[in-house]
Amino acid sequence: MGEFRFKASIVKYIEIHKGQSENKRKVAICLHENSTGRDSVALPISIVTKTWPSVKLQPAYSYTSRFVRFLNYAYFESDTPITAITQITPVQVLDYFNMLSKESGRNYTRNAEDNIYQGLYFLWKKGICTGLSLSDFAFVPNRQGEAVYLIDVKNHFTLPPVKRREQLHDLDPSIVRLMFDLAIRHTPRIALGLYYQVFGGLRRSEVISLEYNRIHFNPDNHQHALYVDIADVDLRPDTKRGFLTQAKRPRKQKVIYIPAIYNTLYNLNARFTARSDTDAVFLNSYGKPMTEASYDGYFRKLKNILIEAFRNSNNPETQLYANVLSTASWSTHIGRGIYSNIIAEHAETSAQLAKARGDSSQDSALPYLCDTQKIEDQIVDTLEKLYTERPLGADHEKTN
Repeated sequence: MGEFRFKASIVKYIEIHKGQSENKRKVAICLHENSTGRDSVALPISIVTKTWPSVKLQPAYSYTSRFVRFLNYAYFESDTPITAITQITPVQVLDYFNMLSKESGRNYTRNAEDNIYQGLYFLWKKGICTGLSLSDFAFVPNRQGEAVYLIDVKNHFTLPPVKRREQLHDLDPSIVRLMFDLAIRHTPRIALGLYYQVFGGLRRSEVISLEYNRIHFNPDNHQHALYVDIADVDLRPDTKRGFLTQAKRPRKQKVIYIPAIYNTLYNLNARFTARSDTDAVFLNSYGKPMTEASYDGYFRKLKNILIEAFRNSNNPETQLYANVLSTASWSTHIGRGIYSNIIAEHAETSAQLAKARGDSSQDSALPYLCDTQKIEDQIVDTLEKLYTERPLGADHEKTN
């Protein structure tokens, strides 16, 4: 392994627009020095990130990271390492995918194929990857326009086998109630965030971007409504990756207002922000706006406590469900799934569900839609039961 490694990095800078300073972020490629842990300035090869000019920061970072992994293999790990990007040929690419098919999953390998093919073609067009020629590439029409691949690489290696793992998109209402109980006791800094996800469908990145001045109660005198303004803000410009994901779609998002639950969680959260000099709603234990990594850490802790509570139950059925929760794949996005299923039970059309979820397209909402016709007051009644019904595994209090 070499003294240096290529690394995908987030470059943050300030741009003046119409007299106002704006925090900006871009993906770049740098060299990371193993011995010192220092990163170089962005390398000219960062031009490859322009292959994906229209995507947001998180996918651009993922695409670039896959390309960087290929570069590290070609330069430092291959049996016949290259010393310049001009030496890349289909042989190096095929060698990499033969290795990747043994060490990575099927989905990652397929995604890496697409990103590396696109990146190499872009660099060839710019006169950088001169070891390749136009005859090395083939093009196939798709919904986005046209896909590109290397003829002597595509289908010349064996894809990894499919590893199936159940993906959870919803939880029983009684489990949701138990999650709130446990969050109040063990992870109170994200308890209110959990509410915004379960009762408003917010994504993790949208939760941690909230500021108090973006929360509005009953603006239309609706007894069951509060709204939050979702915006792409970076509350931690001091960190490289703290706000990598960004808000998927800036909007005014409606959140179902259940006073018995919300007021308790709001007041609990206010204890952590009362003396803060920032307007951020969610702070870490150091009093700084929470990053995605912090929020994920608190949620993993909550998830593990929930599973352990089920394992320690005296109810055999509850113990079995602990196995489901521990083996299936689910994380903070489960809150948006729970919300979607609750709304879907009462929505009449996919347009209604898409609006409730804050989606720009109805396609994302269709998997949740059921053919029922109920009004919003019935939704509130359903949600209030989460607070009043006894949780599944009623003996969980004994496991504290």
